[in-house]
Amino acid sequence: MQRFYNHHGQPSARLDGDRSVHAPPTGIRHSLFMTLISPLLFSAPAVHLRSLHKIWVDKILRKHAYDLLVDKLNTEWQEFILFVSYD
Repeated sequence: MQRFYNHHGQPSARLDGDRSVHAPPTGIRHSLFMTLISPLLFSAPAVHLRSLHKIWVDKILRKHAYDLLVDKLNTEWQEFILFVSYD
């Protein structure tokens, strides 16, 4: 199934998992809210949004990359909780 979605064997084949087959790469546009709040949160929302855009390409979710992202976010969240709860 992945070969079908990635246009395997075609001139327009997907060479990287985080690149679109249908459109040239463009910059990620942020909403006004994201632009204003991101510097206050040390650009963490922008980084997470960029990660989500890398795993959701052409309306296809890359499961392995999604699982890695969720594991990374869980680990990060656990470290924050441990840091806050430590007295």
